[in-house]
Amino acid sequence: MGSMPEYERAIVRRFARNYVTAHVVPDGGAALELIKLHLTEDVTVATGNSLTLRQTGIFDYLASGEHPARFINQFEPGLSFAENRRLKKAGLSADVYVSSANAVTEDGKICCLDGGGNRVAAIMFGPDKVFIVAGRNKIVPDEAAAWQRIRDVAAPQTGIYLGRTLPCTVDGRCHDCGEPERFCRYYITVNGQMERDRDRITLIIVDQDLGL
Repeated sequence: MGSMPEYERAIVRRFARNYVTAHVVPDGGAALELIKLHLTEDVTVATGNSLTLRQTGIFDYLASGEHPARFINQFEPGLSFAENRRLKKAGLSADVYVSSANAVTEDGKICCLDGGGNRVAAIMFGPDKVFIVAGRNKIVPDEAAAWQRIRDVAAPQTGIYLGRTLPCTVDGRCHDCGEPERFCRYYITVNGQMERDRDRITLIIVDQDLGL
């Protein structure tokens, strides 16, 4: 993407037409600098489960205590199911929510799947500010290509990453299975926002291959 500045600008313009602010940055450090501006002492911040946030160092920074915001950490080791669920619910009303996405389209849409539903719920409604951080490898032409990527790339790789025994982890393609361990339970497409909400979601595209 770095060699195609007009291509990048076109994506930013298409998201702007859907009332979503988009940035293209060179690396995770630059993405974090955009997020840091919102980590003030009077806010709470939460995240979804994201390999991208871990690869870029964003998750480690949020959990480090090196900023004045209060981090709602649902990923602390040793949490009971009940405590984890309580923190997930608290994340839905955090002031700032940081997540990744499974696919981003050239025509200005964001597509995500989720297992428990808390990540996609927070993206859709609740937190006053949402950051979506996605690597360039997640950019696809349109919504149909987004769901194909999710079914045949993101879901199988996530299953392997999580150590799940699923048909997709065997042959690398979605079977729309009914297995108990299936984590593809909630599917959403963000087609944009209402004009009144135009400052809520910010998409940060990182010019690196990140996540699954």
